[in-house]
Amino acid sequence: MPEDKMDNRILKVCLGLQKDYPEEQTILVTKDMLLRIKAQMLSITAQDYTTDRIAKKEEQYSGRMEVYVEEEHFKELKKKGIKPEYIYQMGEDGIRHQVMPEMNQFLILKADQSTKKVQLGRFDGTKVVPLQYKKSKPYGVSPRNVGQYFLQEALMTISVIFREQNKRKSHH
Repeated sequence: MPEDKMDNRILKVCLGLQKDYPEEQTILVTKDMLLRIKAQMLSITAQDYTTDRIAKKEEQYSGRMEVYVEEEHFKELKKKGIKPEYIYQMGEDGIRHQVMPEMNQFLILKADQSTKKVQLGRFDGTKVVPLQYKKSKPYGVSPRNVGQYFLQEALMTISVIFREQNKRKSHH
């Protein structure tokens, strides 16, 4: 194999690794289909590089979900929280689908009888609760959109957990 071609140099390295470490599996990972074919002809295991392929946006976990809440339970968020059985999404078929949020998932709650009523909440594992730090302005910074409110809530909640853990450690 001529040394002046980069593909050949890569293949020689793979062959050298196979020879020097026969107990280990040598795998060439590349997006270059021709290089994979050449490798297979030389008995080098070759695989396509696939980590750059991401799931479709709707298949990705965003950490938040938009849901409807039965009108009569919408106002319960601040007082006692909303049970998950009162939240749902509408399918493309126009049929109501029950949803079960993940622990600590953020929710954009919309009253099902009014287009103007919207609240933000977080699922605590048993019920949807209001954002605890919605009115906070850490370092004088105010959230400007839903994503920033959710991010602030997550960061403030984490910092409180760390502070409580550190207090416990210092008392021992």
